[in-house]
Amino acid sequence: NSSGTDAELVEPDGAEVIFTIRDQNAPGGIRQQPWRFHSRTECLRCHNPWVNYALGFTAPQLNRGVEYRNNRPVSGAISPDSAVENRQTEPTVSDNQLRVFSHLGFFDQAHDARVRPRFVNPSDTGAEISERARSWLHVNCAHCHREGAGGAVVSHFDYDTPSAKMQAIGQVPSQGDFGLRGAHVVTGGDPYSSTLLYRISTSGQGRMPRIGSRLIDEAGVQLMRDWIKQMPSTSGEKVPQHAGWADLRKEDADRLTELLKFGSAEDRQTELIDRLLETSNGALALQSETGKQGQAFMQLVSERARSHSSFQVRDLFERFLPPEQRVRKLGSDVRPEMILGLQGDAARGRTLFFQEGTQCSRCHRVGGQGVDLGPDLSAISKKLQPGQILESILFPSRVIDPGFVAYQVETKDDLSYSGFVIRRTDREIVLKDANAKEIRLPVDEVRSIQSQPVSVMPELLLQDLTAQDAADLLAFLSSQ
Repeated sequence: NSSGTDAELVEPDGAEVIFTIRDQNAPGGIRQQPWRFHSRTECLRCHNPWVNYALGFTAPQLNRGVEYRNNRPVSGAISPDSAVENRQTEPTVSDNQLRVFSHLGFFDQAHDARVRPRFVNPSDTGAEISERARSWLHVNCAHCHREGAGGAVVSHFDYDTPSAKMQAIGQVPSQGDFGLRGAHVVTGGDPYSSTLLYRISTSGQGRMPRIGSRLIDEAGVQLMRDWIKQMPSTSGEKVPQHAGWADLRKEDADRLTELLKFGSAEDRQTELIDRLLETSNGALALQSETGKQGQAFMQLVSERARSHSSFQVRDLFERFLPPEQRVRKLGSDVRPEMILGLQGDAARGRTLFFQEGTQCSRCHRVGGQGVDLGPDLSAISKKLQPGQILESILFPSRVIDPGFVAYQVETKDDLSYSGFVIRRTDREIVLKDANAKEIRLPVDEVRSIQSQPVSVMPELLLQDLTAQDAADLLAFLSSQ
């Protein structure tokens, strides 16, 4: 509550409040911080069966050295296997955290720290970069992006999955390329053609995580950029470097190099910025430097980007604008009556439906166009009124069509699969996965099959649209 004396359970659909935060790095020194109290189904997106619905620290995170004084930890991680006493005025003892927990009886068996994997601190520049990157990806992404966790993208970012089997490096993105030339989820040697980097760099459509913070983890973005840049290219050769930027077109790399030189004439700066903004690759590279060049440069770039015709470009630079200059979007606390009260443009809604940022056509079909994963929406207005259509978008887990209930299947060899059951006989179970591919599993190899309580379609799909965008999209669907 507002007085800070007690806590109350949020309503089932969640809620949102806005805090005013003093932040010296924000335009004007002030930023508005939305805080989402998640709905029941939003929570279940991450608190999924793979982790038995609980999320917390994992053994590889706790497998580290910690300094204790008077039986209390007093510092961060140190050498993981040290166990020495510090003879100062206030004695401290250093030991492996898991070994301490084992000694205190938290585990059924004695623990040997050497037999467990160990994450590294992503900020530790002395550690191997792939270890830093894989640790960051596991903690930030692997609760959804791992085998059996039910994410709509097949890339697996858990630490246990070898890099070659992540289905990310050299993998063509299944949920849109955001206008990036030569896009892969991770394009070896080329961060600016990697949708992974784009998704963690934008605060708009396509942002990951979809649920949670909308702020950019600058250190995490830099780590992912450096990790991807040092990889071999998909052809096995090191990608040519141009002025320190990976496989940007030579002319884009030259433009960026010139732009960052002090003393460029203002007209020339504007020309170079506009040329870089012509492609998502150039824009992503420019964004990586914008926050480092001072307030005047940041203002010049963000002003040029804010009126760009491509949302993929605009959204990359929105965070550099003062809050009052940003496009007002629906956010996570959507009011249906606001959308239903607007006159929608069905023609513009059609463009939005097939625009990759909304991802509608990545799962649904209309008039034979789109992907045959979720329900075909070609005649949806015969089944649902506009208000019901909107409700099904905002709250997809309230009513799930029986044919589109997701199932998690575990096999006797400890593999896990998720998808729709499209056929089930005495001999086999056939699933359709997130890529609309069939998975055939012999019944005698299945250990368990369990329906999931949430829809494959995620909540908050409209959060990065304006109210008018949503009204236009609704008008298009209601015309079918």
